[in-house]
Amino acid sequence: MVAMNDPLLNSLGRPHGFEALAVEGELPDDLRGTLYRAGPGLFERFGVRVGHTFEADGAITAMRLGDDGVHGGSKVVMGRGFQEEERAGRQLYTSKARKTTRLANVFRQRSKATGNTSVMSWQGRLFALMEAAGPQEMHPDDLTTLGVDTLGLIKGGFSAHPKRVGDTLINFGTRYGRKMELDIFSLPASGAPKCLGAVEMGWAGMVHDFAVTERDAVFVHGPVKLSVLRALFGSGDIADFFQWKPDLGTEIVVAPFDDLGAPIRVQTGPFWTWHLANAYNEGDDVVLDLCRYPDFNTINTLNGDEDSGAEMPALWRYRVNRRTRSVAAEILLDRPCDFPLVHASRVATAHRYIWLVGEEAGQRHVFRFDTRAPGQIADRDSWTPPQGHVPSEAVIVPKGGATAETDVWALTLVHAPERAQSYLAVLDGARLAEGPVACAWFDQTIPTTYHGTWVPDA
Repeated sequence: MVAMNDPLLNSLGRPHGFEALAVEGELPDDLRGTLYRAGPGLFERFGVRVGHTFEADGAITAMRLGDDGVHGGSKVVMGRGFQEEERAGRQLYTSKARKTTRLANVFRQRSKATGNTSVMSWQGRLFALMEAAGPQEMHPDDLTTLGVDTLGLIKGGFSAHPKRVGDTLINFGTRYGRKMELDIFSLPASGAPKCLGAVEMGWAGMVHDFAVTERDAVFVHGPVKLSVLRALFGSGDIADFFQWKPDLGTEIVVAPFDDLGAPIRVQTGPFWTWHLANAYNEGDDVVLDLCRYPDFNTINTLNGDEDSGAEMPALWRYRVNRRTRSVAAEILLDRPCDFPLVHASRVATAHRYIWLVGEEAGQRHVFRFDTRAPGQIADRDSWTPPQGHVPSEAVIVPKGGATAETDVWALTLVHAPERAQSYLAVLDGARLAEGPVACAWFDQTIPTTYHGTWVPDA
């Protein structure tokens, strides 16, 4: 995890458009396109640091791989809310805003789309995502901010974790009201998007990620409750708005696409998860792999609090039986890991491998886990960068349209503290331990990024 004085939690030093990056090694001939990543970009505004990392204005960082090398850019998301703050000369939408301003925002139903969590490419358009607001459209060629687009459907939030199943993106958005509801959206490769319906949750809490099978949307609702009064009257930051309530247990909700109003709900012991790897159907079972935390203290660790007491997550598998409406769980890998991804062709279907970022003795590494060999990581399937280097989530790109799960390139943005620079590392997914086949260097530190997407050249 990062500490408060870590350069990854400092603001982007020099926003810029696409510039040539210094390349070491040789770029694969079959890897042509752009990697877009999102994360918090401005941790301080008007001389005041934001109350929590999740409140920071986002930055979109892009790395374009072409025959002429690699060009990279990184720009802050500057939407309507950002520009209002610029005109006011103070923070209006964070926990550092005046209490009267925050209360007015609630009653006027106004929020700021910071775009600080993930990136979505849809129908040739690029969107910066954060779960509490609509998608913020960005220009894919120069990274300028174009503005929020609700797509004519979005009435609340829009998750930062859309799932691509074939040519269609499936996502959800959270609406708070008398009840907490999750709207389910379908965004096809062509034509208009649709809202498929809504799923009611058992309490007002937080759902960050989800999974899909060929038949269902699958949600894990951890025992975290929204404190409405704290949120209304501006008591603390986002970490204070949500309270850990282990007596609630964790609810797994399996919502069939053809009947979203009649989901299967099962209760299990309390745990928290930020990220789900994948889900699929196996007989009467819905199989779900995720990175499980024992509690919600991670919300403080993500803000640089090394003394939060948060335990590290491990990889678990849950099975929900449709017929008996029961749940069984087993641990797959009892080692610290998160940011799980599967091969794009395996989303919503059975997978063998999961790609993750792990941490041992304070050093992060990127590895591939074989679900047929629980508890083990083969040496060849892990890349540990030089000491102190911090890799991000590895975006998985199939080689030349290949569908084999290991026949991929793994792209991770890495911070090198001794050089105060960040670099793109291109790893061969079949031979991770051999290290990058190519690295492309920015001339500065890129602040922490959470998630990304690969957009291949047409």
